[in-house]
Amino acid sequence: MPPADYFKQIRDINATALDFLNVRYLVSTPGRLNPGEKWRLVYEGADGTVFENRDALPRVFSPNRVSLIASRAERPSWIRNAFAEFGAPASAIAGKRDWRDHAFVLGRETKDVTNGSVEIAGYQESTNGASFRARVSAAGSGAFLVTSLVQDGGWSARDEAGRVIGTTLANGPFLTLQVPGGDHAIFLSYWPPGFRTGIGILVLTLIVTVTVWARAATARSRRRSPSTPEDAEISSYRAERMSRIWLAGASVVMLAGLALSRVPLRSTGRIPATPLDFTSYRLAHLWTFLNEVHGKVPEGATYTVLAPNPDDEMYLYMFSLGLLDKQQALPSSYFGVPRPNGREARYVLSYGNALPETGQVRLVFRAAEGAVYERVARR
Repeated sequence: MPPADYFKQIRDINATALDFLNVRYLVSTPGRLNPGEKWRLVYEGADGTVFENRDALPRVFSPNRVSLIASRAERPSWIRNAFAEFGAPASAIAGKRDWRDHAFVLGRETKDVTNGSVEIAGYQESTNGASFRARVSAAGSGAFLVTSLVQDGGWSARDEAGRVIGTTLANGPFLTLQVPGGDHAIFLSYWPPGFRTGIGILVLTLIVTVTVWARAATARSRRRSPSTPEDAEISSYRAERMSRIWLAGASVVMLAGLALSRVPLRSTGRIPATPLDFTSYRLAHLWTFLNEVHGKVPEGATYTVLAPNPDDEMYLYMFSLGLLDKQQALPSSYFGVPRPNGREARYVLSYGNALPETGQVRLVFRAAEGAVYERVARR
């Protein structure tokens, strides 16, 4: 199957939108020609090429000009469709080329403003957070700082004193900060939208549950023991009846789960030999084959995988990257597309009836569903 069916393709590697998105490096195949004037070759080898983008913008920067667009939302930093909120300029956003010089920003009114001069230093990212220093020379309203962080409503910002920094959107769904004049340490933090509300509901539910349980326990403790043998017999009968009801309900749920399960009943008591036994027997066979031949390829040696089915060959290659982590994998194909790398591999892991394309091989190991071959060096 063509790789395009699995991945989205970048049609124009020189698109200026990549500069705005802070795309600094391009990792490509061996022998790749320079894709454009702005790309500089920084590495070239048998395993690939790496280019550096000279025009990549910082993660946070200050555009020279800002076109404020009046937002219809009460909270411009958290809206459903960011591009629709910008209205007419949305088409201009898609074709923008002057990302550093100009930005569209959601605000309270529509007007063009000259942005303040800002020096940004010490940008650092961490899990669900980022920080940097900003020296804003503009007084009054300060300056707008545009980022390439997507704002879905979860980003918030504070300064060194804990004061809230206003946030909005720029160039579509990207986080923008309105920083007052002066020298500030800015701290960004991210919480998924609705997460804090969910935590609050969870805590409230726990409080209510514990309160109800405590009251019920107190009420039970205050009950008097049965005054007559007849009362004790009735209480025992009720307890036994409830136990039977719970047992019957649990049995029904268990039987329904077994009936709806895709795992055969005969397999439910068996310990799986691979992580895929209960999800895909076909993939489990591939995993078992790699486990069986794992020790037949020396550490550090190169290997490739072959299979009659292109999809099986792709799965084998992906699985082998984790199972044969001390060896070097060279693919013979990638998503069904032949790759020349596999011809250079010293060992061939042959699954099914797939055989190496050359007769200059030596059988190393015969497995239940395949074999391991070693390519014999030509003299």
